[in-house]
Amino acid sequence: MRKTIGGMLTMIIAILGIAGCGADLIDHDYRLRYPIGVEQHTAILDVGSLDEDGERIAAFAADFLRTTGGKVAVTVSGQTADDAEAIAFAQDIGATLRAHGLAAGEIDLRLAVNAGERRAVLTYVFYVARPPQCGTWTKDISDNWTNAPSEHFGCATQRNVGSMAANPRDLIRLSDDQGRWGSRSVDILGKYQRGQGTASPKEAKTSTK
Repeated sequence: MRKTIGGMLTMIIAILGIAGCGADLIDHDYRLRYPIGVEQHTAILDVGSLDEDGERIAAFAADFLRTTGGKVAVTVSGQTADDAEAIAFAQDIGATLRAHGLAAGEIDLRLAVNAGERRAVLTYVFYVARPPQCGTWTKDISDNWTNAPSEHFGCATQRNVGSMAANPRDLIRLSDDQGRWGSRSVDILGKYQRGQGTASPKEAKTSTK
């Protein structure tokens, strides 16, 4: 009986120890103490005609390219599922987006049967990082006899990471660019080793040197 009671006490103490470690972990791991929030949003552009909305499409494409990932969905309303004019309209918008720098694989053309006015809706999903707020100090960091992490320890690091992320989506999932940036790095390094120029034609043209 004593062995059983002793075993139960040992188990209870172990569970309490684990719970205590979990409670202390958030104080010692700044990533848990100051998480970077990531919000998902959808950009929407309503297009009536290419002649009237050409500049807005160009700005929309430029904004998309700055998000570095995803696809632009182009949904055009048509009278029927094989509406030739609606299909041509969608293809023209796709060609316009490609002319502004989008790859064919970054454009998803869709046809929605709708008896209303023929219009196109362009959408893409983008992410916004919400880094933690830092700078509120309520304790004297010199009075720390337990050598515990000071208040806001690691907060600045998290805030910098959230502010510098080119695509905040990478903070919550792996990038799906299939090594595009790695291949570019290898190309630049190879040119540097061979003594060749590493600037792009546009950079070379606009250089002030």
